[in-house]
Order: sequence, then C-alpha cells, then structure tokens
Amino acid sequence: MAPAAPAKSSNVEALRFIALFGTLVIGLTLLVQYPWINQHLILPYTESIAWLSHGMLRLFDPGVTVSSTIIQSGQLAVDIRKGCDGVVATLILISACLAYPLSWHQRFWGTVWGYLLIQILNLIRIVGLFLLIQRGSHQISDFFHTYVSQFIVIAAAMVFWIYWVGRQKTVAG
Repeated sequence: MAPAAPAKSSNVEALRFIALFGTLVIGLTLLVQYPWINQHLILPYTESIAWLSHGMLRLFDPGVTVSSTIIQSGQLAVDIRKGCDGVVATLILISACLAYPLSWHQRFWGTVWGYLLIQILNLIRIVGLFLLIQRGSHQISDFFHTYVSQFIVIAAAMVFWIYWVGRQKTVAG
C-alpha cells in the first residue's frame, strides 16, 4: 500500500511541470509579440545574429556584407526574419528548464548551455542555408530551411533538455 504515495506525488509533480511549462511558453511567446519588445530587444538581437553570420560567411566569401538583418553577396540578399532567429526554440527550452523542479543554480546553467547550443546551431543553419542558396541550390535550400534545419535545431534542444534533466538527477541522486 505504501508505493501509491510516490506515484501520486510523481503525478502531481508532472502536472505542475506541464502547467508551469505551458504558462511560461505562452507568456514568453506573448511577451515577444509586443512591438516595443520586438523593436528594442528582438530586432537588435536578430541584427547581432546577422553580424555573427556575416563574420562566419566572410571566411567563405570576403565579399559578403551585412546591413541590419540582411546578409548580401553580389545579387543574393538574405533577410533573417522573425522565426529564423532561434528565439522561439530558445523560449521553449528556457521554459522547460525553468519549469523543471531543480535548484535555481541548475536551472540557470541549463538555460545558459541550452541557449548557447541553440544559437550555435542556428548560426550554422544560417551560414549553411546562405551558402546553399549562393551556390544556386534554391530547391534544396528551401527544403532544408523549411524542414531539415528547423527540425535539427528543435530536436537538438529537446535532446539537450532530456540529457540535462537526466544528468542533473544523476548528479543530485
């Protein structure tokens, strides 16, 4: 009869996580929709991603330039728009890290490492897509942009989170 208590406690803990995770995802997603947040935080953030991508692309093409969120080389211009900046994947990962019942120290480092992973993958994604388009592979780049690269970033964030939670429980237990 005693084993029933941990299962009930585990169910309550899972429901708390789901409720807090959902609330954080919705709240943070709504927050970044506000024009002021978009103009003063998201746009400068996306511009910094364009500049970092530009720096990486210059290793392959010294003629690459950047202006605001637009990366250009010759006739090719790519605009990094909302949705291509990694913000949504980051918000989901941060929500999962913050909602999971661990210490605030563990949650902080989970968000930091998860954020870095998503941003590194997103930079690789942007550079790779730019190079695919530049080499004239529009159909392939559309497919990679729409399906493959987005899936990779989101899947990597999920795998990171699962690994991070498992590691934190192993270290704590």
